[in-house]
Amino acid sequence: MRLSDIYNHDIRSRDLAIDLDVLRSFVVVAALGNLTRAAERLGRAQSTVSAHISKMETLYDGALFHRTPRGVELTERGIVVRAVAEQMLDLQARTLATLRKSSLAGTLRVGIMEDYALDRFPRVLKGFAARNPDLALRIEVAQSAHLHHGLEKGALDLAVVRRPAQNAVGKTLARERLRWVAAPGATFSEDAPIPLVLFDEACLYRGAVINSLKRHGTDFCIAASSASLAGVVASCVAGLGITVLSDTAIPRALVPFVSGRLPMLGDTEIAVVRSRNTPKAALELERDLLRAHLSRDVF
Repeated sequence: MRLSDIYNHDIRSRDLAIDLDVLRSFVVVAALGNLTRAAERLGRAQSTVSAHISKMETLYDGALFHRTPRGVELTERGIVVRAVAEQMLDLQARTLATLRKSSLAGTLRVGIMEDYALDRFPRVLKGFAARNPDLALRIEVAQSAHLHHGLEKGALDLAVVRRPAQNAVGKTLARERLRWVAAPGATFSEDAPIPLVLFDEACLYRGAVINSLKRHGTDFCIAASSASLAGVVASCVAGLGITVLSDTAIPRALVPFVSGRLPMLGDTEIAVVRSRNTPKAALELERDLLRAHLSRDVF
């Protein structure tokens, strides 16, 4: 008997073989921290995802998650297993991409919110463009509300946008905490309204921020507003006021701002959304985006 035969027999006899669907379920639960949301992302019943996690825990002889008030978090054993599982899924994805060599043609119209376009999207775009040299890309960078409108009227094929947590539109890429931020060392009088720097009226969570302050009984004034992230950041750096950004959108020039006068803020989600008549190229880019977030290549 050859060495490979002995090894394969040992794997089968101990039932250590595990398919990639089970690994994918584990990685998605680890990324989202919630079984229900993971099942929705995967398009599977929650019981199926739970069974996949149980199989993983049996295989690796211990708990991979522990429960928290907000869902589940990885144990130390789970952190180790996640790193290996992501490598295996990435290897499969790269193998398939190499074999497909799709080389799509035509034009793909993509909408991207500003902070994602500057920081994370280039890493996904590089591989996608290399596989499709004959495909022309038309990229629009704008606020999420404008991108949603572009999808609805058929001006965009696919967009990466922010949406309120638990919104069902599109497929979730990440969930992030909203935070109050300001320039380092910023201080504001306790007796005066808190000066705000906000995105303009098209911002999806501008209204929620203002309503949250009103419910909290906090006096405020809008010191500056802008349609762009650069404008908001510049105003804060200049000391005009404080603003609200998600964790990954906070630039080095700003830091979290803590005050008892400010209410806690909720979460926001990043999602990839397709138009009604989705071209093949948009489906492929969507797969790349989902794959990159699951493997944390964009963070």
